[in-house]
Amino acid sequence: MTITKTTTATSSGQPAGTAARARHLAGLTDVAEVRTDTFQIAQVQLAWVVRTGGIAAVSGRPGCGKTFSVDYFMRHHPAMDGRVWHWLDMPPKPTTKEVTLRLLRGLGARFNPRDSEYVLTEDLVPLLAGSGMVVVIDEAQNLRAEGLQQLRYLHDRCRPLSPDDPPGWALILVGSTVDRALAGAAELASRVSTWVEFTRLEDQQLIVALRAWSPLLADLPPDVLLRIDARHGRGNWRNWAQFLAAYTDLHTRRPPNTTEDRKKLVRAALAAVNKNKGTR
Repeated sequence: MTITKTTTATSSGQPAGTAARARHLAGLTDVAEVRTDTFQIAQVQLAWVVRTGGIAAVSGRPGCGKTFSVDYFMRHHPAMDGRVWHWLDMPPKPTTKEVTLRLLRGLGARFNPRDSEYVLTEDLVPLLAGSGMVVVIDEAQNLRAEGLQQLRYLHDRCRPLSPDDPPGWALILVGSTVDRALAGAAELASRVSTWVEFTRLEDQQLIVALRAWSPLLADLPPDVLLRIDARHGRGNWRNWAQFLAAYTDLHTRRPPNTTEDRKKLVRAALAAVNKNKGTR
């Protein structure tokens, strides 16, 4: 899945130069935006964090929908109307200076990378203070305690001290185990305004979500969907995307006429994705 790493929201809430549509897993077409309970909670909580210039931590296993939900919020939610926002990835275990440099680059700042960490940090403060911007750090579980503390320092430096002061900036940390990473940075963890955890879909919630996601899946009986989930899906959007891509291809080449035909295509699609998994 690809995503615009740095962008500016226009007055309509859409990033400049991108289509007004949600981002889906690569290779899928004709799938809908599925608003699960956790998705809806994330939209509400992120809106509050943005309006108050707070900090959010969004965690969950890969493929559970956390990045999709945050990306959707940034592109579509009314709270983002007219706001500048930036989406940054973090490499494994970056130094504090690397965190600072990536923020400066992401914000499009001019700076001398040879300057000291202190000087670079002071270059960042006026860019963030009073900006009302939103910064999303993806793969935030890669940050060490020192990097997390740097973010805490920058956020604290820019917080308004009185109601008449200009707004600070909002920070959204996204990562599979960012909640655990924050356990090693208590000062930042104590400042997190909201925590959202994405988990695997199960049982009736899974069936409802899958049927809303794709008309091809809506045609399959609930027991078949649950069997697919037990064998491959595991309540994970990425796993289901692999299956759906294979099933769609087979469906296009030989459309089924009966429920039994669809079950045969299901078995063939499962065989295809399991074969591909074994060749990686």
